[in-house]
Amino acid sequence: MFDDLLNKKFKDFGRGPDEYDCYGLALEVSNRLGKHLPDYGSVVSKASRQIQDKVSKYKSQFDKIYNPEKGDLVLISDGRFDCHIGIVINRGIFIHIKKDCGVQQIRFNHPLYKSRIRGFYRYVG
Repeated sequence: MFDDLLNKKFKDFGRGPDEYDCYGLALEVSNRLGKHLPDYGSVVSKASRQIQDKVSKYKSQFDKIYNPEKGDLVLISDGRFDCHIGIVINRGIFIHIKKDCGVQQIRFNHPLYKSRIRGFYRYVG
């Protein structure tokens, strides 16, 4: 269902079909799953801040969850800031995009990511 997205290239504000930023990829995947997210038309950090409840205008739109399902968002830290978003596509697996290698599927417990995942969030509108 998502194989055609693998290795697509990163682009700031990318909304597809050939280039995405992390929130653009989350939009595409959620649409394919029939779970539509709003497009805030903003940079990745703004989307991350909304999910972190730092922007009070949007905090009621996302619930933190502990048993993620397909279509739930994954908030990822770079060590200093929670600044990256992935989206759950299967039990224990999420899809995301990195500037240097494009779209990838990763397990929650992957050594590079398990300590960087800050939480899972569901859009509730």
